[in-house]
Amino acid sequence: MGEKHVKIEVIERRRSIRRFREDAVPAEMIVQILEAARQAPSAKNSQPWRFLVLGAQSRAAALDAMEAGIRRRLEVAENRKLLADAIHTLRIMRQAPALMLIVNPTGGNPADGISGFARVTELLDAMSVGAAVENLLLEVVALGLGALWIGNTFFAYDEITSALGIQGQMLGAIALGWPDEAPEARPRKSMAETAEFLP
Repeated sequence: MGEKHVKIEVIERRRSIRRFREDAVPAEMIVQILEAARQAPSAKNSQPWRFLVLGAQSRAAALDAMEAGIRRRLEVAENRKLLADAIHTLRIMRQAPALMLIVNPTGGNPADGISGFARVTELLDAMSVGAAVENLLLEVVALGLGALWIGNTFFAYDEITSALGIQGQMLGAIALGWPDEAPEARPRKSMAETAEFLP
């Protein structure tokens, strides 16, 4: 089949980075990364994403709120292993030079019950945001940077959204910087486990 297409190589080189160098990420690189996200496909061309790039003040508020939320859950949680992982993620977020939150401006709190067309819209928005984040992560690799896509913010959803006055649905975070590690590829399920060709 010849040489692999360069974009496939970028996909295969992507890793979740959990250790970063202290060096700052230039603002123009962050803009370039966000431009890649902006070009993603979305259901009905709704483009239901907003990336909040946190400065020093908002970053401190978000991370302190996340710590408070995790500690609140530790007091009552049955699954402490998940929360221990969230505490580890918080340390990574504090160490990363750049941090952003992902928000769907038209979404609601995931804990709220919704049904019918509202549920379909939420699912379509989640698909669309996922495409934007993948674009972003691949541009990160192409620029020689590293990133960690974070879902542990959901353990402190109310605390973070309240601390930052976020309107809409927070859909996680991305820690970003120059990688200080080169992890091996994680195992992938086989093609037979992940795809089926129907007659």
